[in-house]
Parts: sequence; C-alpha cells; structure tokens
Amino acid sequence: MTDGGGGFEITGLVEGTYELRATRHAGRMDWYRMKVVKARPGELGVILTVPGDGGLRGRASFQDGSHPSSFHVVLGAMEDLPFEPPDGVFEVGHLLPGEVEVSVRGLGFAPRALGKVKIEEGKVTDLADIQVDRGRRVTGRVTGVDGRAVEGALVLCGEYLSGDGRYAYSPSSFGAEETVRQGRTGPGGRYELGGLGEQALVVVADHPTEGRSLPGKVPAGAGNAVVDLALVGVGSLKGSVRVNGQPMGGCMLGVYPERAGENTLYVGTGADGGYELARVPAGSLRVMVRLPGDQRQTESKQIELRAGERARLDFDISRGDIALLLQIRPLPEADFDAAWVLLVPGRILARTMGEARAAMKARSDAKVQMNACRPTGPCRYAGLTAGEYTACGIQVADHDDQALIEKLHAHIDERRVTCQAVTIAPAPEEQSAVLLLHLDGAGAIARSGVYCWRTAGEVGY
Repeated sequence: MTDGGGGFEITGLVEGTYELRATRHAGRMDWYRMKVVKARPGELGVILTVPGDGGLRGRASFQDGSHPSSFHVVLGAMEDLPFEPPDGVFEVGHLLPGEVEVSVRGLGFAPRALGKVKIEEGKVTDLADIQVDRGRRVTGRVTGVDGRAVEGALVLCGEYLSGDGRYAYSPSSFGAEETVRQGRTGPGGRYELGGLGEQALVVVADHPTEGRSLPGKVPAGAGNAVVDLALVGVGSLKGSVRVNGQPMGGCMLGVYPERAGENTLYVGTGADGGYELARVPAGSLRVMVRLPGDQRQTESKQIELRAGERARLDFDISRGDIALLLQIRPLPEADFDAAWVLLVPGRILARTMGEARAAMKARSDAKVQMNACRPTGPCRYAGLTAGEYTACGIQVADHDDQALIEKLHAHIDERRVTCQAVTIAPAPEEQSAVLLLHLDGAGAIARSGVYCWRTAGEVGY
C-alpha cells in the first residue's frame, strides 16, 4: 500500500527485473490492461502513474421492448459481471481507460458481442439500448440403448462441451456456463433448448442410469434445429503415466470418442502418476496425454471401451534430450505469415490435413508435438530421441471475418498440408531442419498471424 504521499517500498527481493502495476482498487479483474513499469532492486524514485477510472452503462432489451430478467456483461477475457436489474439497466464502474471487448450473455437469449468499446478517463460511456435476440431453438428426442424414450435426461448444448467423466460438462470460470444451455427431457423423451446463437453447436444427453450420448451436431445458421440423441452405455478408465520409467504427476489426459465432435473428457494425474475417469461413453476412444510444462508434446493411444467395463490404460513415455529447431519457408508460389506444424515420429505420407490425421490415428500410439511457426525464426521441439520423424505443416491466419474462419474450420480436413521427412541424429543435443511449405486454397487470407481452432479430438494454435 502507498503512504499518504503516494510513496511505496518493497523489500526482500531477489535480483532480477520486476513489473510494477498500481491501482486504486485491489482485486480488479482488468489488471492485465494496467500500464507496466519495469524496475530492478535498488532503483529509487520509480514513478507509477495511476489514471482515473472510467465506466460503462447500458440497457439490455428484446425487440418487443421487454428485457431479460438476468444477464452477464463480459469485459475482455477476465471480467464477468452478473446483473438482475428490474428494468434491464446496468452500470459498471472502476474501469481502466482504453479499449475493451464487451459482450452481453444470458440464458434466455443469444450472446450479443459489441466489439471493442472505448473507455475514457473520468467518463461513463453510454452504450444506450443493447438489443438482444431470443435466439434459435434446438429440439429433439432422447432414447435409451433399447430404443425407448428416456424421461429426465439432462441435455446440454454449447459450442464446445468438456467434462471430467463424472459430468459431461464442467463449467469453467468467466461465465462459460452462460454460453451453455441445458434442460431435461419430458414425456416421450422430448427436450427443447432456446437462446442459442448462430454458431455451430453440439448437443449431449446424460442420464445417471441409462447412459450418456455421443454429441449431436447443430449446424451453423439462424434456423432452428432438430437433433435426436441415443444414449449408450458407459465404462471407466484408469491407469498411470510414467516418463522415462518414473511416475509423472500433473499431466493432463483428454478422452476423445471417435464420433464425438466437440466433446472431450479431461482428467489430471496425481503425484503417483495415476488417473481415473468415470462414465466414459462406450465405443472407440482416443486418449491423449500432455506432459506438464510442455503443452506442445502429446502422446495418444486408441482403446475400445465396452459398456460396464473398467478398463486400464497406461502410458510409458520415453523423453529424450535432443531439441529440433525447425525453420519454415514458403515455396516460391506461397506467401503467408505463419503455419501450424506437427512433428510426429515415423513416416507419414499425406496431401491433406484429413489424410495426415487419419495416418496418425491409424497407429497404435502417436507422440505428437505441435507449434505455431513463423518464417521469421525457427520453432523449437524438445524431448526428442534419435530416429525418423515427419513434419507436417499447414498455414494459418488471423482474420476479422468470423464467417470465413468458421468456413476454414468446417473444411480443415480438405486443406493441403506439406509433409516432409526429418531425421534426428544421436548428437548433437540441438539440431536444425527446414520445412518448405506449399500454398493451399486458403492462402489468400493467410496474411496476419495465427488463429486458434478446435476440431474433433484436436486443438490447434
């Protein structure tokens, strides 16, 4: 805390460079937008300037003039503020000056993104009337393994659903639960969910005794959708993760049903390297493990799980001491700023992303590292052992046109990849290689950086 004259002193610091931020309000969520001053121990007279706060006000309403009984105002990536005003009017204070992304979300309407809003020092920005849409509906019927209607099943719908096994969906922080709709089936196994946006969605049904469904898909668009869901039996998975023969805690395991689309179950390993997942839908599964501290390296295995089975799946991972510095370079006809590059042990021949993913899934297990690489400098792949590898790259882009990005996502398997053999020698500990990349049909927009995309069983950066 500063003293009456604004002075401060921080003692007991080890040598190094520190980032200092100052605020009048402790615990504020928009601290990441605060101005940073860097200093080292021993420096005197460090000055931090605290700007005056700004604010936002507005009113959420429907087209007919009524308003939602409750909603959330989401600011940037960190701050999620709930409101239950009698007249739909809200006001937010203590905001840092500058631009911030603003959206309004709630259970009774489709999310409304307002884009970047400028916050001015000492002023309250008036957003006036913010009209929200009741959104589209998805309806359908849930049946059990024997084909009969199931009443009382929980139905979840969202852009992306992930759970921990016990639950098909586990809400995360910052209002993620506000973007997922849920309800229960009534007589005849019928359900109806409203307030949905126009993005592509998935729907999952879950019942404590009847089982859990694989997700159904809701296509992007403004129209209502009908999605019927069939429950399948569930089993469980347990096992351990060992790296170079030693138990490895802090790993993250993802379980991806082969036909699941955007639905994943996650669990972490304990200090003994062990893990356990309950209520996993029966069928063909791909289990992927990520090591702590290196989210780029994964190893995965296939398993067939039967209803009621308590299966065991262990991972014994060999991690070497060799690092590869991979430089991407566009071929003469190509011109792009970045690429997503997978490094996989062994030889893979593929012309499209779909063929590359199919080749990796066809193997009993696969160690994969992925990186967002740029022509301006090499990207690093660590923990390698000597042997044959394949590097497969596809250019990626950052773009403001959301419809274009969704189109790329929908056709990601059709996009052209460049796969090239890479040989890792036993020495030295740091080696280099070059990947020459072709241009595919999406290359015209691959000009401004990197975007993130999700598809079945994969997360790309």
